[in-house]
Amino acid sequence: MFTEISINNRRIRNRIARSATNDHLGYADGRVSPAQMREYEELATGGVGLIFTGHLCVDADHRADPFQNLVCDDRFLPGLAELAAAAHRGGAVIYGQISHAGPKGVNPVDFNSFDQREIQAVADAFISGAERVARAGFDGVQLHLAHGYLLSQVLDPLQNIRTDEYGGSRENRFRLVREIVAGIRTRCPGLSLAIKINANDSAFGSWDETLLYYVQELQREGVGAVEVSGNNFAEFPREACLYYLREACLVKKQIDIPVILVGGLYSRATMQQALDAGVDMVSLSRSLIAEPDFPVRLQKGEAETSRCLRCNQCFSVFHNMYRRCVLRPEEQQLRDSFG
Repeated sequence: MFTEISINNRRIRNRIARSATNDHLGYADGRVSPAQMREYEELATGGVGLIFTGHLCVDADHRADPFQNLVCDDRFLPGLAELAAAAHRGGAVIYGQISHAGPKGVNPVDFNSFDQREIQAVADAFISGAERVARAGFDGVQLHLAHGYLLSQVLDPLQNIRTDEYGGSRENRFRLVREIVAGIRTRCPGLSLAIKINANDSAFGSWDETLLYYVQELQREGVGAVEVSGNNFAEFPREACLYYLREACLVKKQIDIPVILVGGLYSRATMQQALDAGVDMVSLSRSLIAEPDFPVRLQKGEAETSRCLRCNQCFSVFHNMYRRCVLRPEEQQLRDSFG
């Protein structure tokens, strides 16, 4: 757990990642807030090896919520550069995760209705977003292909019902992602590239063959790491663990790049079980919301299990008060007081 690993020749101090987590602490205009700068400083000094940012939206009109950070214009670069610098000061590697909310946005849109011009605009937005991530000083970029957002819809045979070259076969469904990855590789040649992908389809069913096709193609296109998540991560009971370990191990047998598992990892035992099964890194979200220094406490032998209750209140508490976890003190400054 506390041995080094490399992704695209970038050394990471341990096998613990912070999975991309929407903190709902950004400014309404899409800029990074002081609270987020403190958050990333805490995560880095708390001992995590790799940080994936909360998803940064590549299109201002299609955010997942009104406070999601944006990466669609150069005016967002100063704040993003502060996040990258905060992570580096604490010794962590940081990737900017980029996404388009698609059907799950404040202004939902359906990929099936897009014309060719709109599809090209999506590709350009992702590629330009990756360029800004690179210019802001991040070590890498992660494409969000999971959780029902736009690129997740594109890949899912139950949600993508197009009959042109961007739908139908799995090869056609993969076409847009392939074009985005190729564009990023061309325009950001020094930027490490990772992806986050679902272990199941939108009906929560098995799609092993499709998943393995996608990750093999992604490796061929130059992706350096794959994080395995799922569509139904919020549906598991408190006592569940290692939600997608089976699928992550299947993926690991098919590709030669690091595989990262997220979902149901909250203790030394669960994390070690995943690593012993063959996964390269473990990725935490709720545990680090409740306890940003959990990795340091694990390494020092001061903790075995995160104090996270796995109550999932972090999915809703921010609607009523400026906080992310019922166990952590409320911030002094309310969101409304700064924008």
